[in-house]
Amino acid sequence: MALNKFMHPRNVYKKKKPDFKQLAMKYPNLQKHMFTDLTGKAFIDFKNASSMRELSIALLKDDFGLDVTLPPEGLVPTVSLRLNYIHWIEDILEPLGRGTNIKGIDIGTGASCVYPLLGCKLNPSWSFLAVEKCDTNTQYAEKNVSANKMEDRIKVRKQQDDSILLHLLHDTDTVYDFCMCNPPFFADHSEAQGTSRKDDRAEPSSVSMATPSESITEGGEIGFVKNMIQESMELKSKVRVYTSMVGKKSSLPKLKEEIRRLEIPNFTTTEFCQGKTMRWGIAWSFDSSVIFPKSLFQAARKEKDRPPLQYTLPSEFVGDLDLQTIAKQIYFILKEELKISCDSSSESEDCLMFEMTAKENTWSHQRRKRRAKKMVDTETRKESPTNDPPERSNSDIDFEKTSHYKDKIRGNPTTDLGKKKTSEVKSMKRKYQTFDRENSQEEDSKRRRFCPDIEKLRQSPDRNAEEENIEMLEGDTISVGQSDVQDCSMGGKDKETEGCTATEQSQKTSYSDSVDKKEKEYILKFKLTVKKLEQFAIEMAWIDGQNREFMHQVLQYLKNKVKSNNNKQSSEQK
Repeated sequence: MALNKFMHPRNVYKKKKPDFKQLAMKYPNLQKHMFTDLTGKAFIDFKNASSMRELSIALLKDDFGLDVTLPPEGLVPTVSLRLNYIHWIEDILEPLGRGTNIKGIDIGTGASCVYPLLGCKLNPSWSFLAVEKCDTNTQYAEKNVSANKMEDRIKVRKQQDDSILLHLLHDTDTVYDFCMCNPPFFADHSEAQGTSRKDDRAEPSSVSMATPSESITEGGEIGFVKNMIQESMELKSKVRVYTSMVGKKSSLPKLKEEIRRLEIPNFTTTEFCQGKTMRWGIAWSFDSSVIFPKSLFQAARKEKDRPPLQYTLPSEFVGDLDLQTIAKQIYFILKEELKISCDSSSESEDCLMFEMTAKENTWSHQRRKRRAKKMVDTETRKESPTNDPPERSNSDIDFEKTSHYKDKIRGNPTTDLGKKKTSEVKSMKRKYQTFDRENSQEEDSKRRRFCPDIEKLRQSPDRNAEEENIEMLEGDTISVGQSDVQDCSMGGKDKETEGCTATEQSQKTSYSDSVDKKEKEYILKFKLTVKKLEQFAIEMAWIDGQNREFMHQVLQYLKNKVKSNNNKQSSEQK
């Protein structure tokens, strides 16, 4: 029960675990699914569908006084998880006041109609429109509403077409305070059966009883919620807060990217923690006055409050270079050597900022790679009858390219660029053109423009995450209207000091790579700031990814490259 400490504080199961022995004595249908150990402690088989069905029925009756009937085949609601979702909605709507008549929509209410029943039981001022596509589930939902005498507060409606919300709200003036949804998680049967599950992941502790219509939909949960987001663009304020649960953490970045693409002004994510299971919630609103709460999990991590990583560049590395040139050199290492792409960029008088994305780990185990390469080269020389020089490693070639690039920027007299007039060099720097145009075609293609222009500076890029990974990302409330360039000061100082904030006249640089319209996976996103206050420094601020440690590793790689470059220059001078 490692996650119970992060369960919503009002969830009755946070401090009170179900007493299976007492429940078995009160509910005979559950008793036959119980077994005891030598000490007399009662247990239940969480991988048995019938056991889980009877347990949910017993808990809903015992703790909430709800009489619920469930079909022999179909999704069985986990009560603690449903409670976490309801309590989150309550927290979002808290500013409206408890006495206000709250209207909600439950999309895909299921046979149990559990969200409307729990919501109305816990909140006397709530009412629901419960929508269901399956005929069997619709019939059971109507029976459960009737059994609990809530027909005047819960209306069950059969879904008439493939739309999610449009068919409900297009022809009505009713304004709903929220909608909630537990969409089918999977895109196909193989995904539902877990054939893509990683070998090192533990087996699930419980069984899924969902029917194909309840667990599978075209595009999976990402496709479903994306359609919901797109429909909300037409409905706008007809629903004050749109929400949905998702079953995979890796779905969140793509959904948030869709929200940003559509420039929806206010959204958040949260976590639903119970037992050994974690689920996630996403919410968005066109009402900027809505304030989304933080979960206990987010408050515990406080990832956003951690200061960015900083590194002051040594004077030997900087020399007489200016800010633009140093930024290009750092950018060159990240892009050409580590294959870390740039999503967007901006600049002010004292700093240049880039939003960087890494799709794979190209920076780890550099020594191991060099040793392995050296061993291969040694064996090749032994077997080869010729005395050809050994092939150089990619890291050596990359380092020489970086050093050669730096020499050209400094105006080394041994290069063609060093022979050009100073005014020409400055002009080329300003235009971010490719240096050393007289190099070979191969070299020129490797040093083509750092990033073509993009039409618009994108805010807060996407975040990726591994499915079901407990190293959670933050779900802080995000406003698209906020500037991405908020803090460029050293050491996390006041954001309005040090003269490093970008102005309206700031020019977008041409560093930014073309943004592929296709969705892409990644392992790290961070904001890189190259700035000059008293000294030149680089700053790396975490945006998102699988592991914050990756950002530390990238910074260490940069430090090693700077140190190696300085050592090489010192030896050449001797």
